[in-house]
Amino acid sequence: MRKLGLMRLVLSGLMIALVTVMTMLIHWQVPFLTQGAYIHPGDSMIYLSGYLLGGPLAAIIGGIGSAIADSLVGAYQYTFATLVIKTIMGFIAGYFLYRRQNQTLKIGIFGMILSSIWMVLGYTIYEYFAFGAGYLVTSVPWNIIQAISGVLIAVPIIGIIRKISYIENIRKL
Repeated sequence: MRKLGLMRLVLSGLMIALVTVMTMLIHWQVPFLTQGAYIHPGDSMIYLSGYLLGGPLAAIIGGIGSAIADSLVGAYQYTFATLVIKTIMGFIAGYFLYRRQNQTLKIGIFGMILSSIWMVLGYTIYEYFAFGAGYLVTSVPWNIIQAISGVLIAVPIIGIIRKISYIENIRKL
């Protein structure tokens, strides 16, 4: 990883805050037989972090921001799993989104989809062992909805900001 400059450090802190806020303030509790799970647009900010800062920083941002949100909304049973799952998710997305030779968003969208598949798989594994197989009937569809909505929110945001020349200067820091 390149030397972390002050601008990247500040932007990382802001992105952690955005992930946390978008996760905890704008969320919908999952109905039915759930253990405190909720869906939210916070994943779109993880993807934005990946685009702006790359995989290693998006991993840190996604893991920390999402775990803080779980703790603040009282979903303590998910905090550690979220830290692990969202860290890996951020790295995968950032790896594909940050590529400079990517002139189209296609490779980035592929990375977001791949990281969304990981997120659904990661929570499925965690919830299977934590709550049992019967729980997956209600949780997996909601995890898929969250995954799809995160990508659908992130794509237009990234599409718009990549046209701003100043953003490219931030990505080069």
